[in-house]
Amino acid sequence: MKIRPAGAGDLHEVQEMAIAFAEAAPHQDLLPVRRDLVAASVLAAFSDGIVWVTERDQDDGQPGLLTGFLAVAALTHPLTGQFMLSEVALWVKPFYRRGRTLVRLLRAAEECASVLGASVIRMGAISPEFSGYLTRLGYRLVETHHVKRVTETGDR
Repeated sequence: MKIRPAGAGDLHEVQEMAIAFAEAAPHQDLLPVRRDLVAASVLAAFSDGIVWVTERDQDDGQPGLLTGFLAVAALTHPLTGQFMLSEVALWVKPFYRRGRTLVRLLRAAEECASVLGASVIRMGAISPEFSGYLTRLGYRLVETHHVKRVTETGDR
């Protein structure tokens, strides 16, 4: 398994994995995913952010199967002025979640953040289990979001 920066040829497959990531979120009843907006967010990450992919090695020397990705936005925090990386989406295909694939993706982002001079990396956790995983890797829980439906639709 190798980790590399995503290239233009990876866009469609990363968009499909991002849609799988979004559709797996436990809050679909409150915030249903729009596939077109997920795809647009990934496109924005490809052009303005940083995206890494994990690729399974092929024996024949051909490009490998993409097994996951991490997309981050590079931004200035609006309240502190600090330069940081912020997760847009993270997904590893279920079959490849064993082992160290996720850790390696996070470490690639951390190394990049260090090189770029970012002060922190902000990662989201859609479950208590994943929050615990991030905590074990040295990430600190900073805030929690609560969502309540107030109208049937909020579409614009």
